Formats: sequence, C-alpha cells, structure tokens
Amino acid sequence: MWYRLIVAWANADLDLESVKRVLSHLSPDALHRMYAREIARTLYELVRKSDGAETTLLPGEANSIAVDLHQHANNVEVPDFTSSVGGVPQDVDWLQKAINHPSGILAEFWAESIALWCRQQGMPPHALNGEYRAALTSIVQDDSDAGKLGRTVLVRYLPLLLWVDETWTRQNLIPLLDPSSGDFLSAWDGLTYCRPMAPQAAELLRGPFLKAVGHIDHELTGSRQKRFITKYTALLTWFASGPADEWITKLLTHGDVEARCQFATEISGHLRSSDAARQEKIWSTWLKGYWENRLLGVPVQLDDAEIDRMLYWTTLLSAVFPEAVNVATQMRDVELQNGLVISQIGERDLVSRYPAAVAKLLIHLGKTDQKPWT
Repeated sequence: MWYRLIVAWANADLDLESVKRVLSHLSPDALHRMYAREIARTLYELVRKSDGAETTLLPGEANSIAVDLHQHANNVEVPDFTSSVGGVPQDVDWLQKAINHPSGILAEFWAESIALWCRQQGMPPHALNGEYRAALTSIVQDDSDAGKLGRTVLVRYLPLLLWVDETWTRQNLIPLLDPSSGDFLSAWDGLTYCRPMAPQAAELLRGPFLKAVGHIDHELTGSRQKRFITKYTALLTWFASGPADEWITKLLTHGDVEARCQFATEISGHLRSSDAARQEKIWSTWLKGYWENRLLGVPVQLDDAEIDRMLYWTTLLSAVFPEAVNVATQMRDVELQNGLVISQIGERDLVSRYPAAVAKLLIHLGKTDQKPWT
C-alpha cells in the first residue's frame, strides 16, 4: 500500500494542505529504509512543482526529510554499469543511471530545492546557506558509487549552482570535469545534458571544454561525443575569434569524420536561429575564413559528407548569401543526400533577393546527377 501511495503522491498536483499531510507521512525511518527511491522522487516532484509564493513549508520541511533519507538512499545497490553487445563495450550513460537511483534523485531534489529557495528570497543570494552547503558537500565528498551518481546530477545543474554560489561550485564541481578526475566521464555526462548556459557559466567552462575536446577520439565517444560536440559548438560560436581559433583547430584535430559532420550540422542549427546581424558577425569573425581554410585542407581535408552538410549553410546565411555561394561553389561536386538545399532556396525567398547567386548555386549543384528533388 505504501509503495502505491507514495508513487501517487509524486504524480499528483497537491494543494498546500495536501503537501503538509504528505510531508508528515514521509518522515518515519522505516519508510526511508523500504522506499528510498519513491520518497526521493516524491520530494523532488513536490519542490519542482512549487512556485514558492505562498509557503515556506517547502523547501524547509522537505529538506529535513531529505537529510534523513540520504543514508538509506546510499544503501540502495548501484547496478553494474558495464555492458556489451556482441563483445563490444557500450557507453555508460551516467546521468540516465543517476536519475533512476535514489541518490541521483536526491541530488535532483537538492538542486530544485535551491532553485525554489532562490525564488523565495527578496534579493538573489550570493552563496548557499549552511543547510544547502552541507547537503551538497556531503555528495561531493562521498566516494561511493552512489556519491558519483549524485555528483553527476549536480554537474547537470552547474549553471544554476554557479549563479547561486560561484566560489563553492568552482571549488567542488568544475574540477570533476578535468581529464585527471575519476569523475571525468560521469561529470561530462551531467554537463552535456544541462540546460543552455548563461554567459557567466560559459566563460568559466572555457578551460574545461578546451581540455576535454582532446579526449573525443578515445574517451568522450559514442553518444557522449555527440552531446559534447553540441555543447562545444554552442560555446565556439560565442568565443571563436578567427578561422584558426583553438576552439576550431582542436575539434577538427581530435575529431573524426563523424565528429566533423556533426559539427557542420550543429553550425546549421545556430545559423538557422540567428538573425541577420548575428549571421553577419559569425560570418565575418570566423565562419568565412574557416570555410576558405577547409578548401585548402587546413587543418584537415574536407570529406564528401561534410561538403553535403556545408552546402546547406548557404541557404541559412541569407544575410551574406552571395558571399556564401562564392565560397560554397569552390567545393568539389558531391551528390546531395537530401533536398534541404533546394527546398530552402524557395522557402527563404532567395530567388527574388539574389537571382544571380541562386543561379550560380543551382548550376554548381547540377554538375552531379542529383535526385529529382522538388
């Protein structure tokens, strides 16, 4: 009965009085021993759903229960993370493991509780209070597998924690991202799942990203590599100062063809969401020079799959379309793998704005036997 009831509380939308009653039932130690995961999930959902406007019951009383629950959560067995398919080792997604273990769920609770606490303050806090500092420090100092899961989750919330208490976060979480750390892979699993970064967080993570990119060919592989490149490219578009910037050269030097193709695809995403002024800045600062360098094989030769993706950039660079076409048409002819370039020419009204440049691009595309895209 208790199992079903606690799960129901986690999924319900409760008013203030109901929250009070639920918390009063979640305190007994016997329940903590038997249902650590379910209680952790309920606490997390209660603080996640609260706006904090009407009561100080949350997070205070929920925090007390979480402190008592911690030892029981850590006593839940952490499953063996090693697996293989056909004898080939598979990537361990530490964050997915963490959010399904009570220690990871408790770490989620603490992060959401901190966010709720911040919303309740008249002025933004400049540091964690003693209760939160103690809770998070206990996770950082826990050398068990359960502690590792908790740290993975905390790194996912790194932008929030940097905003709340930069000093504590720099001392305790950012070192986990270093290649020498025993939490290196699990920490990057957390960070690559985090929400978009504010400039403060991005600036502080410049060093860790530039160190970690040297490991995408042997440690940050598989799905982890894809998530890493997504975040890395977002920061690159902020920080790259020229076509030979270390953000670019390190990625291309250590990444294989698949990594470079994903990089080209990520650039498309950023161009698609950029206004004309942003397009012009990216183009003039580094993208044009990067493209021209790649034509020369600097720092590596273009692959056909990259060329296919980079041709799509022309239609997304509407602010500098003629210039982009001039560079794109210097690439060797490749057969398009989809009709995005052709369809986007019409959808973005490029024909009426740049008829000569569109004609030049279509002539270039027509040099190979193209599929009958319509």
